[in-house]
Amino acid sequence: MARLIVSAPERGIARYGLTAGGRERVRRTVAEAMTARVLRGPVEVVASPFLRAAQTARIAADLLGVEPRSDERLCERFFGSLEGTGDEGYERVWAADRLDPEHGEWGVESVAKVARRTLEMVRELEASPRRDPVLLVTHGDPASILVAALAGDLGRHRELCALPVAGLRRLG
Repeated sequence: MARLIVSAPERGIARYGLTAGGRERVRRTVAEAMTARVLRGPVEVVASPFLRAAQTARIAADLLGVEPRSDERLCERFFGSLEGTGDEGYERVWAADRLDPEHGEWGVESVAKVARRTLEMVRELEASPRRDPVLLVTHGDPASILVAALAGDLGRHRELCALPVAGLRRLG
């Protein structure tokens, strides 16, 4: 694992895919969710175009017998000048997030902006006449920010929902 911040589409879409262990973790998580009937029936799979999310979506879709689709609104949060640096930079950003969900220090995409784009996608899915469950495949910050936005507490996105790698969380 590289332990780097990879948030720019030009890097994340082409590089930094899943490891063999990551692929196995995804298979196990999806299989367990299917056995527990958390994922059942026709399921729509929608993913970030970043390579690791696209690979995760492909594995899940193959197990579910569906075709995944991509939506750029699920992309990783952009971390500005911290792009390509060590992942210890996340903690500095998250500390600033707690104080101001609108901040853009280091050129990062604000929590509020990520919330707007992910909520827009969820609202479109909810308005769709299709009623199949949807499996969203995204990244840590967009996932935690979406959960926090739905809870109405953007500044605490990491405390409310820091998902483990290949973790599932039910929305609504």
